[in-house]
Amino acid sequence: MQNKEHSTNIKVHIDVDNKVSPMGDLFGLFFEDLNHAADGGLYAEMLRNRSFEFSPEDNESYTHLTGWSAVGEETDVALEVIEEEREDKKQHHYIRMKVNTAGCGMQNQGFNAGLNLQENQNYLLTCYAKNKDIKNENIENADENNTDKNNTDTSNTNVLTAGLYNKDNTLISEQEILLSEDWNKYEVVLSSSCTDHECSLRLTLPKAGEVYLDYVSLFPEETFCRRKNGLRKDIAQALADMKPKFMRFPGGCLVHCGTVDAEDRHSMYRWKKTIGEVEKRYPKRASWGYHQTLGLGFFEYFQFCEDIGAKPLPVIPAGFDPHTQIGAPLSEMQEWIDEALDLIEFANGDTSTTWGKIRSDMGHPESFNLEYLAIGNEEQGQGFFERYAIMHKAIREKNPDIKIINSAGPFCSGGDFEAGWKSARELKSDMIDEHYYQAPEWFVANHHRYDSYNPEDPKVFLGEYASEGNLWYNALTEASYMIGLERNCDKVALACYAPMLANVDYVNWRDANMIWYDNHQLLLTPSYYVQKLFMNHQGDDLLDIKIETDLPVEDWTPDGEMTVGKVTLKGIRSEVEYTNIKVATESGVEFATMEACSINAETPEVTVCEVNEKAYSISFQAKQVSEEGVGFLACFAEKENGNMMNVSFGGWNNANSAVNEIIDGKQICMCQYPFPVERNRVYDVKIIVNGRKIQVYADGVLYQDVERDHLLVEPLYCSSSIEKESGDVIVKVVNLKKQEQAFEAILSSTKTWNYTAYVMSGYERRDCNELGIDKVKPLEENGVAVEGRIQYKVPAESFIVFRLECEEKI
Repeated sequence: MQNKEHSTNIKVHIDVDNKVSPMGDLFGLFFEDLNHAADGGLYAEMLRNRSFEFSPEDNESYTHLTGWSAVGEETDVALEVIEEEREDKKQHHYIRMKVNTAGCGMQNQGFNAGLNLQENQNYLLTCYAKNKDIKNENIENADENNTDKNNTDTSNTNVLTAGLYNKDNTLISEQEILLSEDWNKYEVVLSSSCTDHECSLRLTLPKAGEVYLDYVSLFPEETFCRRKNGLRKDIAQALADMKPKFMRFPGGCLVHCGTVDAEDRHSMYRWKKTIGEVEKRYPKRASWGYHQTLGLGFFEYFQFCEDIGAKPLPVIPAGFDPHTQIGAPLSEMQEWIDEALDLIEFANGDTSTTWGKIRSDMGHPESFNLEYLAIGNEEQGQGFFERYAIMHKAIREKNPDIKIINSAGPFCSGGDFEAGWKSARELKSDMIDEHYYQAPEWFVANHHRYDSYNPEDPKVFLGEYASEGNLWYNALTEASYMIGLERNCDKVALACYAPMLANVDYVNWRDANMIWYDNHQLLLTPSYYVQKLFMNHQGDDLLDIKIETDLPVEDWTPDGEMTVGKVTLKGIRSEVEYTNIKVATESGVEFATMEACSINAETPEVTVCEVNEKAYSISFQAKQVSEEGVGFLACFAEKENGNMMNVSFGGWNNANSAVNEIIDGKQICMCQYPFPVERNRVYDVKIIVNGRKIQVYADGVLYQDVERDHLLVEPLYCSSSIEKESGDVIVKVVNLKKQEQAFEAILSSTKTWNYTAYVMSGYERRDCNELGIDKVKPLEENGVAVEGRIQYKVPAESFIVFRLECEEKI
C-alpha cells in the first residue's frame, strides 16, 4: 500500500519524456538439454527408451532395454533385442517379445516414479509392430506330435493389447491392436479414469505368441498448444508466462562436445539430424551422459519460440571442441559453413528453396524470422577463433542481416575472455557471448560491470549467468544485478539465466536451475519469479533517472580478515608431489617451510601453516604423478567455516589456471588463464598475496595479476522504463540491506497514476520453494501516485516492480 507520511531518505526522479536507449530484446530464455531437460522434461514423450536405442555408448549403465521390464516370470516371457539396418529408419534396434503365458509381455513406467495420468485425459499410443505368423508353426508342431490339428487354438495370435495400469496394478484403460505380418504404424487412444502419478504402460499378448515392436511412444493429448510430438504443457506454460523476448537453444556445451564426424553417435550437435519424421531421427549420445531421442529438434524449437512470442536464437558448432582441442581441418570448413547457411535457409527461406521447402513439408510454410545466430559456446583456444572467422565471413556475405554472435569463453575475465573479445572486435561480430556462474556476492560487487564497456564495441549477449543456488538470497542478488543490465542496455543486448530446467531425479548440474520438476509438478524457484518480473515488465525504452540520497554506499568486505587463515596444498582429484614449500613475509621472514609432501587418496590435503598477516608469499614445486585427475590446488586464507582463496592449476578439464574465492561453499572465479598441466612435469609456483592484490607466477611467468572486488552495497538499486503500446511507466527497486528504506519515486509528469506493485519481500535469505509449493513469489499491491509521486517504505532485502498507468494517457 502507499505510505503517505514518512521521512524520505531516497528520492528517484524519473523523466518520462527522456528515453535514454531502446531496450530491444534484453531478457529471454536459455534451453540446454542437461538434467533431462528434453526427454523427461519439456518434451512431452512419456516413455523412456521408446525406440530401444539406449546404449552403453550413452551411459555405461544403459542397455537397449533400459526403461522396460517383463510382465511375468522369466519362463512366461522373453525379450530379445534385435539389431537390423533398415533403409527407412536410422534407429536399428527393435524387440522380439515371445510370450509363453497368456497376459504376459512388457511394461514401461517412463521417467521418475511412473507415468503421470490425469483423470478424463486421453493419451496417444503410437508403435511400429508386426506379428510372427505362428499359425503354421503350431499346425506343424501338432502334426509332429500326432495331435489333432483341429484342436490347435491359433485364435488371437495377431492381437497386441495395450493397457494403462495404476500403481496398484489395476487396469485403467485398454485397447487391442490387430497386427499384420509386416511392419506397420499403429495409433490408439487410451483414456484415464483417474489421476495417478505412478502408472505404467503394458504391452501384452492374450495368447502365447511372438510380436516385434519398435518406436513405442505415449503422448498426452493435452500438449502445449495441442501439438503432435509436442511439449509438456505445465513446463511450457510456465515458460510462456514469462513472456521472454528470445530463446537460446539447444545449448550449451552439448553443441560443441563430440567428434567432427556427423555419423558418430557422439558427434557435435548437427541440427539436420533433428528434423524430419520423428521416428526416423538419429540416436544421439548427450554430452551430459544420457540418451537423446532428438524428438525435440530444431523444428520444434523454432515452433515453440513462435508459440510463446520469443525470437529464436540457435547455437551451432564451428567444427571445434574446446574440451579436447580437436577440430575439423581448416580446408574442410565448407561442411560447417553449409550447416549455418542451410539453417538460415531452413528458418527463413521461402518454399522455393531447398531447406525452406523441407520446413514447409514439416507443416510450416511461413518463415520463422530468424534474426540471431550464435557460433560456438564457451569456446577456448585459437582453433575455435580460426574457424569462427571462416564461418563469420561466409555468413556475413550471404546473410548480412543475420546478427552473428561470437564467444568469450566460460569465465568473466582472463585469457580466454580477452581472446574472445579480440576476435569479436577484429571481425566486427554483432555480439559476444559472455558466461559466468558465481557466488551471490560477486553479483553485488560487480553491479557496475558494464558501466565501463564501450557502446561502440560489439554488444554483449549474456548467454549464461546465475548465482550459485536457488535460495531467495540468490534471486535477490540477481535482481540487483539485472538492474545494472537494464541500465546498460545500450551495451548489453541480450541476457538469459541458465540453466533453465532440471528433472529432480536426473540431475547433472545442481548449482542453479530455474525450474525443477518431477513427472507431474513444478518447483518454480525464487529466481524464476525474479526473471519473470523482469520479462513481464521490461518496457521498450530505458528512462533517465536520477537518485537523490544522503545515504552512503556501504563496503561489506571484511578487509582485516581477507588474508588470514590456513595455507593448504591439495590435488584436483589427482596425486601430486610437492617439494621446496615455503610461506614467508615480503621481507623474507619465513612462517613455515616443508621439504616435501604427497597428496593422494589417503592424504587428500596437507596444511602448511596458519598465517595472520596481510602480505606474504607461498612458493613450492608441484608435480602431478597420477594419470587420473586434472592438476593441483593451493589454498590460503582458509577459515574454519570453509571460506578461502585458492589458485588452481589444470582445472576445468585440465585447461586452466584460476584465482578463486569460496564464500559459504559458493565459488567466485576472479580470473582465468589457459594452463593445462602435464603429468610428471615439475612446476615452480609462487603466489604473492598483498591484501586485495594476488599475483600468480609459474616457472617465472606472471599468469595472474588480480585484485579482489570490494563488496559495495548501495542504498537502493533502481531502474525505469516505458512501454510503448500501453504508455505504462515501470520502476524496479531492489533493497539489499537488512533495513527498510524510505523511498519516493517522482515522475516528471504530475498527472495522477494508478500503480500495481509486485512485491517480493519478507523472506529469510535461505528460504526456497518446494515442488508444488511456492513460498517465495510476488504479491500484488495497488496504489495511486498523486501528482506523479509514490512514497513507499521499501522492505529490507526486497525486490519490487511498480507498474504505473496514467489516468490520462501521456
